[in-house]
Amino acid sequence: MVNRWADKQLKNWEAALISLEAGWHQFNQATRGLPDALDAGMPISSVEKTYPLNWDKVWEAIASEQIRGPQSYQLWEWWFQGQTLKHRLQQLRILTQDYTEEIHHSARQATEFWLGFDQGKTGCRTSYIENTHKPLVVTPPTPYQKGEILGWHYGTVKQQVQQRLECCSLDTCQLFTWG
Repeated sequence: MVNRWADKQLKNWEAALISLEAGWHQFNQATRGLPDALDAGMPISSVEKTYPLNWDKVWEAIASEQIRGPQSYQLWEWWFQGQTLKHRLQQLRILTQDYTEEIHHSARQATEFWLGFDQGKTGCRTSYIENTHKPLVVTPPTPYQKGEILGWHYGTVKQQVQQRLECCSLDTCQLFTWG
């Protein structure tokens, strides 16, 4: 049985994932060479002139993440934390591959998966307000739970990519729209 709704959900998801990857790539382009400049001892004032970032947003993000130490260390640590997004994006790809291989062929399981995905996204958004935690699955996860896990991780990665892009120039940040 063909589940056109699940096919559409998968296509929308793949487009959202491509958009996230493009956003991460754009952040990387805007900060290319930054760690080398910091390692070489470039003064922060020169770094701010060299790299076209929204520096007020950068320092605000560093303060919100409570990174301590000299400014050059804080900036390097903030940049490095952005690099971990590459691995998080790869995890999203792996979870998507798991879905297409094990779940997508079953209309019932695919429907459960995407309902869980929506719940995971919603749970991720509300957790920042309510201070709750990501879904915890101890037993082999059901399709719904797998979807919830993917939705949760998508929500967290999306938020992190958006925060990084807000630190780029206004033009760069406005290039991306989010679902």
